[in-house]
Amino acid sequence: MKISIYVVRHGQTYSNVHGILQGHEDSPLTPVGRQCSTQTGNALKHVKFHKIYSSDSGRVKETLRHTGIRSDKTCIDERLRERNWGPYTGIPWREYKRLGYSIEEHPPGVETNEEMKQRWLNFFEENILREACNPTENTILIVTHGGMVRIIAKYFANFTTSTHVNINHASISNNCISVFELEIQEKVIVNCDIHQVYDCKHLQNITKI
Repeated sequence: MKISIYVVRHGQTYSNVHGILQGHEDSPLTPVGRQCSTQTGNALKHVKFHKIYSSDSGRVKETLRHTGIRSDKTCIDERLRERNWGPYTGIPWREYKRLGYSIEEHPPGVETNEEMKQRWLNFFEENILREACNPTENTILIVTHGGMVRIIAKYFANFTTSTHVNINHASISNNCISVFELEIQEKVIVNCDIHQVYDCKHLQNITKI
């Protein structure tokens, strides 16, 4: 059985503009964030999604609302949240880097990549693999955060032979779209075709603030 999974990062927030680590805190979308979310919905209007999964963060739910994408089966799940930055929540990213930390290396109190991966695996196995036997619901949209987008892409890259994509970009832009086509046998991934990753071509004509 094949399942297509579209993964979208939320739209630009005011904290994004100021380079703030948001984590589990929230910030509303900017006007550009709302416009880009609408454009993202336009770019995906040809796709019929059988199920939508969204982080419970306000900025993600606002993004989904502005895309205009709807499904009778829309689920909100806290396991799709951004990294928990712990005591560093709310500080500028540049200050975090000045302390000697990076995307891959974090201090105590900050959720690790492995902990985020485990969150993702719990969600994936419970919600997607468990229902992989239903051939009529095989196109899924996940709206989430930059950190989780990276975790998802790295996980699926373990099952691909695709050589034309680079999942190790330093930056994952707001409203980027990634598309993964999974081949699943007996609830096990046997292959993944990565059709696009962190793609923002649909936003080329929008002026950023």
